[in-house]
Amino acid sequence: MPQKKAGFKVPPTWKDEPSLFVGQIAVSSPAGYVAPDDTVYINPNCPAWPTIAEVMKTQHAQGWSSTDDPDHPTIHEIGHYAHRHNVGIHLYIQIRQRKFTAAQEDLVMLKVSRYAATRPVEFVAELFVRKVKGYPIPADVQDLYDEFGGPNVQP
Repeated sequence: MPQKKAGFKVPPTWKDEPSLFVGQIAVSSPAGYVAPDDTVYINPNCPAWPTIAEVMKTQHAQGWSSTDDPDHPTIHEIGHYAHRHNVGIHLYIQIRQRKFTAAQEDLVMLKVSRYAATRPVEFVAELFVRKVKGYPIPADVQDLYDEFGGPNVQP
């Protein structure tokens, strides 16, 4: 059976690294991207993994995540990787430190997700998931994605 191309480059390094996920918030994170290492780390101890489909449905229904897809956490981290490679490490680090204007934050919260509204890099990763999954993207949201150097996703 022919394989369908994903439309983006997959990170070459993935590590199963529970020791990185410590602390009350981090322990519940399914995965994380570390830009200086250029690595996606998977948290095998995340309590959400056994019921990830239900968890994503709940998070999406609550407006926290931009999709309800069970692949969302993994594609989100690939989005960070693709973003970093699209803009380069130095600009990526600068974008990680940026904050939204009030108008940008309102737009992102309304049209993407609450998590996307926390920081521009999370917005790019959240919108990346929507683009990969084929969701329609409003023009004003696409413009902001482009402003922050969001990577292209080929259909």
